[in-house]
Amino acid sequence: MAEKQYFFLFDSETCMDGTIADFGGIIVDRNGVIHNEISVLVAGHFGVQKLFHDKNSSESVWTLAGLKRRNENYQNMLNTGARTLASVNAINRWIEKALQAYPNMIATAYNLEFDFRAMRNTGIICDGFNDSFCLWRAAVNKVSNDKRYVQHCISRKWITPKLNLRTNAEAMAEYALGGVELPPEPHTAIEDVLHYELPILLWLVKNKSYKKYSQLGYNWQAWQLKNLAKPA
Repeated sequence: MAEKQYFFLFDSETCMDGTIADFGGIIVDRNGVIHNEISVLVAGHFGVQKLFHDKNSSESVWTLAGLKRRNENYQNMLNTGARTLASVNAINRWIEKALQAYPNMIATAYNLEFDFRAMRNTGIICDGFNDSFCLWRAAVNKVSNDKRYVQHCISRKWITPKLNLRTNAEAMAEYALGGVELPPEPHTAIEDVLHYELPILLWLVKNKSYKKYSQLGYNWQAWQLKNLAKPA
């Protein structure tokens, strides 16, 4: 009998110094059953370093006004118990125990390189996984020649100011769920994992070639509307 496959699907929300303020992840099998979960604010980083923001961003969540709302939201989470503060050492102990219980689990995140770098910056273990792949890269390459995704982006206005198709988790999750319209992604770690990235993962693992897709390159020009409109 084949060994059961488990994934550690995780996300992080970072500070201006590139460390992690909000860390969340689930251990999930390919059928979508969640076997364990972590969702914490990182002591020594959250509330010490400023959350990532960009006053010139076109997306309100990243502006100074958005920063104020996000700080208030996290404080409310602490007050209600939706989040707790955990030290880096406590997070590492959780990951070590998870790796002992699920030694062959595969790590994945919607921008794996970014999240692994943030983990290293923070001192969180990320090198003990048996295997890993980038969820974003696998998803993008799976739909790279799919005209239905093009139509999905056009109909939902998932188009960048430079007229590229968007490939963010919100756009991809809607497509993975068959065109269901989702509320705006909150950009809080465990909520993004559960409601946006998990549907993408489950959609991908239905086809065992997800690993192949994750190893392909990315050509941004292939996602420009002017190139997509060209006849084959």
